[in-house]
Amino acid sequence: MDYYSSEQLYKYFESEIKKNATKQMDDLKKEIADLKKTEIIKVQSELQDSIDTALKLEMKELDTDHSFEINRITQESSRKLMKRRQELLENVFSVAEKKLIKFTSSKKYETLMKQKIKAISDRFSGCGIVFRIKTGDTILIEALKDSYKHKYTIETDTEIIIGGFNAYCDKLSIEVDETIDNRLKDQKEWFYANSHLFVK
Repeated sequence: MDYYSSEQLYKYFESEIKKNATKQMDDLKKEIADLKKTEIIKVQSELQDSIDTALKLEMKELDTDHSFEINRITQESSRKLMKRRQELLENVFSVAEKKLIKFTSSKKYETLMKQKIKAISDRFSGCGIVFRIKTGDTILIEALKDSYKHKYTIETDTEIIIGGFNAYCDKLSIEVDETIDNRLKDQKEWFYANSHLFVK
C-alpha cells in the first residue's frame, strides 16, 4: 500500500513538476515573444525615424538645388528678355530715325523749318543768332535765307544727325533746341518709361 501510494505520489509530483515546468516554459516563451515583438516594433520605429530624417534631408537638399536652379533660370530668362526688349526698342527708334532722315529731304521738312525759323525771328527780333545745323542740310540753309530777316550765322554741328537746328542768342544767353534729334531723344525717353515692356 505504501509502495502504491509512493508510486502515486511520485507520479503526482512528476505531473506537477511537468505541469509547472510547462507553464513556466509557456510563460517564458510568451515573455520572449512579447520582448521580441516590442524590440521589433522599437527597431522598426527607429528605422522609420532614420528613413524619415534621411528623406527630409534629401528633400531639403533637392528643394535647395531646385530653388537655386529656378533662380538661375529666372535670372537667365530676365537677362534674355531685357536684351530682347532693348533690341526691340532700339529697332523701333532705328526705323524711326531712318524715316526722319528721309523726311528731312521733303517739302514738309522745309515748311516745318520755315515755321520754326519764323518763331525764332519773332522771339529774338534784332538779336544776332547763331544757327547750328547738320552738315549738308541745304533745305535748312535755304529756309534760313527765305525766312530769317535779321542778322545770323550758320555753324555745322556734328552731333545733329537727323536735322533741325539749335539757335543761340549771345545777347540774351538763350539757346533754343529745335533739332529733330532732340525730339526723337525725348520721345525715346518717354517711350522707355511708358511702353510697358517690362520684364517680370
